[in-house]
Amino acid sequence: MKRISVLLAIFVVIAFTVPALAADVKIGVINIPKVLALSEAGKKAEKELTSKLNSVKSTLDKELAAYERMKTAYEKDALTLTDAVRAERARKIQDKELRVKRMLQDYDLEFKKKRAELFKKILLDIKAVVLKIGKDSGFTLILDSSTVLYFPDSIDLTNKVIKELNKK
Repeated sequence: MKRISVLLAIFVVIAFTVPALAADVKIGVINIPKVLALSEAGKKAEKELTSKLNSVKSTLDKELAAYERMKTAYEKDALTLTDAVRAERARKIQDKELRVKRMLQDYDLEFKKKRAELFKKILLDIKAVVLKIGKDSGFTLILDSSTVLYFPDSIDLTNKVIKELNKK
């Protein structure tokens, strides 16, 4: 009987404590891709990546055009060439194709590294802003909106994070 009384007392304490704790919970949500796209730092990084991509694209376009010219000339002259010359041109075309493919892979890897480098710093800045907002405003929890299925607009902190990030 004594055990039942103790268990009942514990249950009553827990029953009244849990709602009191839940009342103090303050949750916020941010949309990180939106912050990256609309913040000044994100726009600047995207602009830098775009300009780098455009310069790489022009170099790659020149190489592709040279490859296409070689291939077209080969196909046009193939019937009139000797076997040795035809084999030599075919080898040069294949080498050019491999060079273009390697260039594309190298540029792709370089682009991904540059993107990661640029956005890593911005993400650290976003984290610092979110921590500041969380502490200053008394949030218990701030989540990335991609992990939340539903939330009301009233807990969306995205615009506030963008404003704070732009002040830096």
